[in-house]
Amino acid sequence: MENIYQLNQLRFYYNDKPALSLDNIQLQAGKTTALIGANGSGKSTLLNMLAFLTSPAQGEILFNGQRV
Repeated sequence: MENIYQLNQLRFYYNDKPALSLDNIQLQAGKTTALIGANGSGKSTLLNMLAFLTSPAQGEILFNGQRV
């Protein structure tokens, strides 16, 4: 299957406090992916990035092979 998202070295901060830190993740088209974690672990922040509502402080997001 083809990757719809490729996330590389993502970092996001709220008031200089790390809110999200991901090395590499690939999300495939046609597959279901679950996000689980404790409160404040960055789930909503990640979803906002995948919806292009928030930009990472560091790293890159590729959507269908195109950097966004």
